[in-house]
Amino acid sequence: MQAGYKAGQVRVDGRFNDYSRISDEADRKEHVFHFCPECGSQVFYTEPDDPDLIVVSVGSFADPSFPPPTESGYDSRRHPWVELPESIQRSAPELWDSVRPLYEAGKYAEAAERGRELLEARADQAYLFYNVACCESLAGQTAEAVEHLRRSIEMWDGCRNMARGDSDFDSIRGETAFEELMAARRARTEIVSVRELEPGLWHWQAPHPDWRSGEPWEKEVSSYAIDDGERLLLFDPLGLPGEIEELAASREAAIVLTAPWHERDTQSLVEQLGVPVYTPPPDTGEDLMRKFDVPAEQAEGFVSPDLMWLLEGGAGESHQFLAGDRLPFGVEAFPGWTHNDVVLWVESRRAVIAGDTLADFGRGIAINTRWLRGGVTREQVADGLRPLLELPVDRVLASHGGPFDRAALERALA
Repeated sequence: MQAGYKAGQVRVDGRFNDYSRISDEADRKEHVFHFCPECGSQVFYTEPDDPDLIVVSVGSFADPSFPPPTESGYDSRRHPWVELPESIQRSAPELWDSVRPLYEAGKYAEAAERGRELLEARADQAYLFYNVACCESLAGQTAEAVEHLRRSIEMWDGCRNMARGDSDFDSIRGETAFEELMAARRARTEIVSVRELEPGLWHWQAPHPDWRSGEPWEKEVSSYAIDDGERLLLFDPLGLPGEIEELAASREAAIVLTAPWHERDTQSLVEQLGVPVYTPPPDTGEDLMRKFDVPAEQAEGFVSPDLMWLLEGGAGESHQFLAGDRLPFGVEAFPGWTHNDVVLWVESRRAVIAGDTLADFGRGIAINTRWLRGGVTREQVADGLRPLLELPVDRVLASHGGPFDRAALERALA
């Protein structure tokens, strides 16, 4: 059993030896295990790609009152005689490994049958229901595909967005039952807290619907609104406080996203308020190849589920932008860790608004190195953002954590 900590929460004293190995998973990460040179017991491990992470073996604490775990990884390998409380989230993506060769060989009916056998033993895995539904759709088993897709969405609403852009479901996309699944959406999120930072500038927090135990970010994420008396801008909105909703009725309102995957409650707000959406473009197949080393044959024909209802379905007015662009209401976009995760400068409020590039994972706002991909380095990101330090920044408004002051931004970009 392991417990993960931020580096600043742990002090390492004494001697230890190291053993390094490369993961056999797709990310091919290096893991460095640190163990006692006297008895050989592993005490903690680190990942060079993530210097802010230290994972300690719980047995090293010798504390019977230590808090119980929240997640079971590689759960399919757990001995059946080891029982876990229902409160522990079970993660077992490796279960699909035995079925994947059938799927890749185009033997979809066989893959679906084998997947259903797995479901009999592990009906707690949303991704299993989703993958089985993919195979059933490709095998022409429409009713079964719709039912298993429905089950996956009930367990994790993110499966709905995945299905919207997944070509495996193209053969059933016109089915009424499939269309109903895609049209249904979760209820608007309840606001946890809201405050007016200064006249016309609001910050509120709400629980992210896709948050899972073990995520590096807090469950409550931030959204912001800026009102200048004529125009109301909503940034990465999740939920909408009542006073801002009332204000929107008398303003020219717009939604501004720092990244397409931060759409959150955008669709329901567009339907309710009829507002335009300003967003960086979603990922393409080429982006998947560059960021995540996805093979070309898998990336071919990829359509991102992010904002598909808006950009492909034409359900509202959209405007795409990139770093270097200046939006018509005085907001300027700076480059983030990737082309479609930008950092915004709002001159009228002397404020920086950040999505995932600058985030607080427990030690104050910093460049988010956890999600850097495609060979992008922290220093490259910092170089792209340091021009912000030449501007009269007073506030940093982050989706994860905050708000912060200028000094925090200076430390983050040092």
